This record gives sequence, structure tokens and C-alpha cells, in this order.
Amino acid sequence: MDLKNIFLAISAVINLFLGIITYFRNRKNNINFFWFLACMTVVFWTISMIIYRSVDYEHSLFWCKILYISATLIPSFLLFFTFLFPERKTSLSLFQKILIFFPNFFVILLILSNGLVIREVILHVGEEKEIKWGPFYFLYVIYITVFFLFVIFNLFLKYKKAQEILKLQLKYMLTGIMISVFFGTLFNLFLPSFGNFKFNWLGQITTLFYVVFVTLAITKYHLFGIKIILTELLIGAMGIILFILPFLMPTFILKVFTFFIFLLFLIFSYPVLKYTYQEEQLREQAEKLAKEWQMLAQSKDQFIISIQHHFRTLFCF
Repeated sequence: MDLKNIFLAISAVINLFLGIITYFRNRKNNINFFWFLACMTVVFWTISMIIYRSVDYEHSLFWCKILYISATLIPSFLLFFTFLFPERKTSLSLFQKILIFFPNFFVILLILSNGLVIREVILHVGEEKEIKWGPFYFLYVIYITVFFLFVIFNLFLKYKKAQEILKLQLKYMLTGIMISVFFGTLFNLFLPSFGNFKFNWLGQITTLFYVVFVTLAITKYHLFGIKIILTELLIGAMGIILFILPFLMPTFILKVFTFFIFLLFLIFSYPVLKYTYQEEQLREQAEKLAKEWQMLAQSKDQFIISIQHHFRTLFCF
């Protein structure tokens, strides 16, 4: 595996962890579930790029189509998510779903059709593969561009209307998505449209921008109701790296040594996670007590006001 594919694999793993941890923190929440689906579309896109870059000429055209099909899923699922967040809607109407997913389905059919969007793939030794576009490739470009603009526009409208913590959450999310969309469309959409495929693998890497900003929103402003997600993300990523490391060592002694480090990591990471969970539980309890105290204070004020009003009425008589 070359260095570019290693970076792509790391990007896929990080997106996978963010999606899985977000989902399992609150499986009953539709917002968490559709954010998980949005993350999985990015993982699918990234893995498709790794396979596309690795296969021979015979299978290149097939995996090129899979790569571009996976890319079409990202804006549609992300747009669906922006309509749910942060109002916590259970779902959208059938008409709204058709408006979001029917164009996606139509573009997928175009990609699958021979020569309409992708005509052929040409291999160049030591360089990225070149794609020859079909006559309907412009529809693919329009679809990706328009849907991502709708994602950003929808989040921006919600940002303008939001207040306090929600406004900060949306600010982080909007910033991360805008950076990723800009670089992703530049490297994977617009440059390839003009025959430049040198950087067509970088778009997947730039999804780490939105991962970082969304993670900041999660940890700093409790996005999705998760504060401990960064700890879980880092421990999970480190665990995977340390688990794989023994298999890459050249000698038996190094294999044993790195496996021993992996076991120590598991032993010491448990109390860290336990402490983080306890801290989050204490924070939630403190917030609950603060809300109850505020309600009691309001009830007390209302009681005093009603008593004062009652006495004033008596004195009037």
C-alpha cells in the first residue's frame, strides 16, 4: 500500500469512529443516526478511492463508477441531516425525501449507464489514473455543486436563527463542512473536470477538517449531547494502531514487545474512559439540579407575587 492510500485509510478510520461513537451514544435519536449515515457515506467514498487506485486496468472502470456513485451519496445524506438538525424532527415528509433522493437516484443511473458519465479509465505508469468523461458528466457536476450549496445554505439559515450554545455548535459545524466541501470539490470535482487528476485523492483527506470542527463542537459545546467522544475517538484510534503494529514488526521480539504495549494500553485506557464517563454523568446531574433550582426559584417568586397581590387586595377593602 502506498503512502497516499495509508493517509486515505487513516481518514476512513477516523470518519468511521466519529460516526459509530456518535450513533451509539444515543441510538434512539434520529439526528445521531443520520449523522452516522453521513459519516458512512464518506467512509464508503474513501474506501472506494483506495480500491480504485489499487486495482488493475481490467477492474478500473467498475471501481471508478463505484467511486463516483459513493460521492453522490454524501451531499444527499448530509442535506437530509441538515433538515433534521437541530430541531430533532423524527423524519421528513415523503415529498421532501423525493426532492432529496430522487436526483441522487437519477445521477446514479447515469453513472451506471455505459459511457454517459464515465467513458473510460486510462492508466499512466507512476501517475494517477485518467478518466475520460461522457456527455452527461456535466449533470453530475451540477448535482454535486447544487446539493452542497443547499447544505451550506440550510446550515447558514439555521445559524442565523440560532442562539447561545446552538449558534456556536452550528458555527463549528458550518466552518468544518465549508472547508471540506471547498477542497473536496476542488480536488475531486473541478480539477478532474479539466483533466487534472494529480490531486484527486486529496478530497477524501480534507474530510478531516469537518471531523476536527465537529469534534470540537462535540467536546466544547456538547454537540449531539456528547462530551466524551473525543476521548473515545483518540483511544479507539490508538487501540487500532497498536493492535496492527505487532503484525508489521520484522522480528519476533519486536512483535512480542509491541503486543505487550498494546495490552498495557488496554489496561490503562479503561480507567481513563471510566473517569470520563463519571465526569459526564456528574455534569449532567449538575445541569439537572441547576434547572430544578431555577424552577424552584421561579415558583418561589410567583408565590411571593401572588401573596403580595392577595394582601394588596385585602387592604383595598
